[in-house]
Amino acid sequence: GAVELAVIVALQALLCLPPPMEGVHILALLLVLLPAVSFALLFNEASPQLMKELPLKKADEKTLAQPNRLMLLYAIRSIPTALIVAAAFVHDAHRMFAWQLSEARKSDGWTPELAGRCDNLA
Repeated sequence: GAVELAVIVALQALLCLPPPMEGVHILALLLVLLPAVSFALLFNEASPQLMKELPLKKADEKTLAQPNRLMLLYAIRSIPTALIVAAAFVHDAHRMFAWQLSEARKSDGWTPELAGRCDNLA
């Protein structure tokens, strides 16, 4: 939870991206949601069979024994989502640039020299 939020904020700062969440939302997650989930997990009764349960199923053992297959399954699940997120970001960046360009064209500072440089942009 908190580490994932730290990674998101760090990437946002390093890559100069717009913030995915406002500071108030991050504080609410850190100070309200995460403690509530933690307390809920703390007050759950421990299973008496916990130490007798096997951590892996036979199917998991076979998958983990083949790292190439594991990476392929991970890529099949992750790459489409990453492509959609990247395409949405590029689309939104283009939309915002086109809107800002149209607003700039309406302003008094729009000169013919500047218009010549921006004709083929949007």
